[in-house]
Amino acid sequence: MLHEERLQDTRPIGQKLGDAVQSSVQTLLMIGGFIILFSVLNEVLSLLHITQWLALIVTLALMIFQFPTELSVPIISGLFEMTLGSQLVSTTTGATLKEQAIIVSFLLAFAGFSAQAQAASILAATDIRFKPFFFARVMQGVFAATLTFFVFDWLYQPVCKKRRLEARHKTSLQRSWMAFTRGVRSLHSLHCSSLLSFGTKD
Repeated sequence: MLHEERLQDTRPIGQKLGDAVQSSVQTLLMIGGFIILFSVLNEVLSLLHITQWLALIVTLALMIFQFPTELSVPIISGLFEMTLGSQLVSTTTGATLKEQAIIVSFLLAFAGFSAQAQAASILAATDIRFKPFFFARVMQGVFAATLTFFVFDWLYQPVCKKRRLEARHKTSLQRSWMAFTRGVRSLHSLHCSSLLSFGTKD
């Protein structure tokens, strides 16, 4: 199919390159526009205190899973634009690192409504349906959060144990070096004392 399309395309190579660059720039502008749009929308909802009302619904879900309720507003922000939400989650002081990692995993896997709008605008010119894509994104977010919940302790704790072992090893080396230097000093003092006593006898 692609080979047939390539054979039917009679444009010269220069025009193909120019069209490819132009299409890429238009796509980048479209992506940036959606990011700005949803960032502004997120800020407007926050100023109108609508985000706080929506956060009440998320708070109920967080209480069920025993997560800090301080994460509700960052989650709402992340549902609109994942980078803003992830930044807010990282600055939440009432949550542990594991809880922050779980929420950020969901937000990054879901990608936010901004990325969904970008995908919808691209898929609109094709015969691909958007609803299965959106549902798959939601399931991907749930799967990412669940996977992070189960593997976080296994992946993160060995690093902490390794650092503790390295600190202990470093401390033992420092103690050994200090004992060695004290021994050398003692031998040096003993040698100086013997030389002084020998010179006194003479």
